[in-house]
Amino acid sequence: MEPLQAELRPDGTVAGLLWRGRRYRAVAVLDKWRWRGEWWRTPGLVGHRRRYYRLSVQDAANRQQAVWEVFQDRSGWTLSRELD
Repeated sequence: MEPLQAELRPDGTVAGLLWRGRRYRAVAVLDKWRWRGEWWRTPGLVGHRRRYYRLSVQDAANRQQAVWEVFQDRSGWTLSRELD
């Protein structure tokens, strides 16, 4: 997992991402969901939430495409994983 920066459209959807100094365009939102943590197991996780997105992204420089799962929580945006 690595931090990244997200560029949002006026409606709040992800338009682009900046990761390791490279810009990626969000071509499509393939899925989205919320995770609220295992609040029943760990005291203090109440309020710990993540908003996940599975995105089709395209490298702005070389036009390569990939599918990423990213999430947003109170600390910012994070690349969770790249799917094959």
